[in-house]
Amino acid sequence: MKKPENLDPLRAFHVCLEMEHAGSEFYNRAALASTAPETRDVFLKMTESAVKHEKAFREIITAKSGDKKFMKPYQSDEAVSYISHLAKRDPFGGKASAGQFSLEEAVYAGLEAAKTSILLYTELKNLADKPTAAVFERILRDEKTQYVMLSEVLGEKT
Repeated sequence: MKKPENLDPLRAFHVCLEMEHAGSEFYNRAALASTAPETRDVFLKMTESAVKHEKAFREIITAKSGDKKFMKPYQSDEAVSYISHLAKRDPFGGKASAGQFSLEEAVYAGLEAAKTSILLYTELKNLADKPTAAVFERILRDEKTQYVMLSEVLGEKT
């Protein structure tokens, strides 16, 4: 395995912010495209949640700018590689920028994005100082709830 590039903590939070912004736009488009009120409500809740997460990450970036010690040092090259890989993935599998998508594609893309977010945010939470870790805990609860809501949409459809 090649030596991983260094992942600056604030850059990691910018990646989180970008992921949530892509999510808010994607879920809003999915809500507008949904014909079933229940499904539309799920996507609207996810849009609201992503907007809240964007705000939280903006606040962290603003509060922690200039403070390079708010994250614990990475313990291994493997951890840096793993976090860097998660940060570079498109959590929506290209669907966020796609013009058209089916309800099923939107749900599966949302499930994949939630899983990627849960993995990345858990890793970053484990490296964060206590106040930042508490923000991650709140966001992780939301992401897990979203995963369940999307899974239930699939269950209702089948």
